Amino acid sequence: MRAALEQADRVEGDLSFFAHRLDERALKQAEAADARRQQEATLGALDGIPFTLKDLIDVEGVPTEAGSRVLTGNVAARSATSAARLESAGAVLLAKARTHEFAFGGTTLPARNAWDPDRIPGGSSGGSGSSVAAGVGAFSLGTDSAGSVRSPATFNGVVGLKPTYGKVGRSGVVPLAWTLDTVGVLARSVADTALVYDTIAGPDPLDHTSIQTPHEPTASALEASIAGLRVGVPDAYFFETIQAPVAHQVQHGVDALEAAGAEIVSITLTPEEATDTALTAAFVIIAAESAAWHGEWLVSRRDDYGADVLRYLDMGRELAASTYVDAQRARQLSVEAFNSALREVDVVVTPGQGHVAPRVDEETIVYDRGEPAHRDPAGIRNLAIVNLTGLPGLIVPTGLANGMPAGIQLIGRPCAEATLLRAGKAIEERVGYLGSRPPIASG
Repeated sequence: MRAALEQADRVEGDLSFFAHRLDERALKQAEAADARRQQEATLGALDGIPFTLKDLIDVEGVPTEAGSRVLTGNVAARSATSAARLESAGAVLLAKARTHEFAFGGTTLPARNAWDPDRIPGGSSGGSGSSVAAGVGAFSLGTDSAGSVRSPATFNGVVGLKPTYGKVGRSGVVPLAWTLDTVGVLARSVADTALVYDTIAGPDPLDHTSIQTPHEPTASALEASIAGLRVGVPDAYFFETIQAPVAHQVQHGVDALEAAGAEIVSITLTPEEATDTALTAAFVIIAAESAAWHGEWLVSRRDDYGADVLRYLDMGRELAASTYVDAQRARQLSVEAFNSALREVDVVVTPGQGHVAPRVDEETIVYDRGEPAHRDPAGIRNLAIVNLTGLPGLIVPTGLANGMPAGIQLIGRPCAEATLLRAGKAIEERVGYLGSRPPIASG
């Protein structure tokens, strides 16, 4: 724990990834973990391991401010189910990580990218992704409503898991959009990700959307072969807007799967409008559901919101009910497209992002193929559709593209996280990225 806090002291000035440091609390808990070892007590699966949480996830007695003046001074009365399970397993919370206000947006400023402080870390779990990449804490929990775990995982070169909707309870987590929100894991390896996921997954009696079937551990399945696994590569949409060095790294991941014995097949996602309407559907659903949740504060605390978030919430309040229903209908097209594909293959692969992390002042993304795009919609183009479907998605870094991380996204059937993690480990073992660290992490 002292090493983690010293690393934070050394790099946080450049990366600004923490909302709240908990040094004294963390050291006391780390000392208790030492005592358990000395007494040869039974240890939890994560005993003594330092971790961080996105500042949307409650921990009893610790601030949860969600990056907003609206919640300034808010201290949680009880822990979120996910946080409580980690601490019951012995993990030690060292800090709350920055998020964009109420998890809106894809920038998470003032946090910066661990590989290049002039670039964004992704969002809205950007503080989580940057801190894990920089070697501060072994893992972090974030939330993912349109890619907010997988975007910072891709941009910072760490593993990011968005579980099946309902596999990890959301009680005690500040919501963005309740039909999309998922608690996910960011870590430096697939094995670490599986261990953390197994700790937090399972029925949550305080969350009515929680899947009630018992969780089957995934970590024990990682060593199984993926020989014969059918991997589908979509023939359109995901590869239409991509930078050439990123495309090379994605292909590196596909080649690794094939080398491990997987069968690579080209697939067509149908109906075609499923992908074309996905981004609009995601924006409408998030706007409408978030505006409903913030309704009272939009009147009583209006001046405490940032201008960008307030503008988005106001747009959500003005949406017609029919527009929200149309978005949910469009969402069903995405569900149908992936259900159809996953009857023929076990996993669908796409780029995590079509581009590397943009510079902080860079608002337009330029691709080798496809039209330039604004940074924010471009950042969730490949990711939001996985939230619409409720399916699990895993980001595995595959290498550097012009000096910045790039990664591959694996999408699986409902509750098939074990399959994704096995495939992810096969990639990890063959691409040679595991153990790579940004220069700032090693000084």
